[in-house]
Amino acid sequence: MAIGVFALTLWVLNYVSLSSICSSIALPIFGILTNVPAPYIFMSLGIAIMVVFKHHENILRILMGTESTFPKKIEIDKPAKENIISDPISYYLIRISRE
Repeated sequence: MAIGVFALTLWVLNYVSLSSICSSIALPIFGILTNVPAPYIFMSLGIAIMVVFKHHENILRILMGTESTFPKKIEIDKPAKENIISDPISYYLIRISRE
């Protein structure tokens, strides 16, 4: 369940740190709702508190709007116009040799 909270938060808000915080807070809540034994709830609550303290700088950056976001799209490396070769096989071989 907490992994679902992480994925949903990351998909909607694009902040990995905020996703970590939300999922760590959700873990003890889900534990209470599903009647998990008390030691597990206390342990997950302690972990959630540590995660929030560990991410305090990230929280401040999110509030200030300076926190980096997780990219949704990965741009494919496009060749520059001067590097375009009309023969696709030659282009492929040149590109492999550069890597």
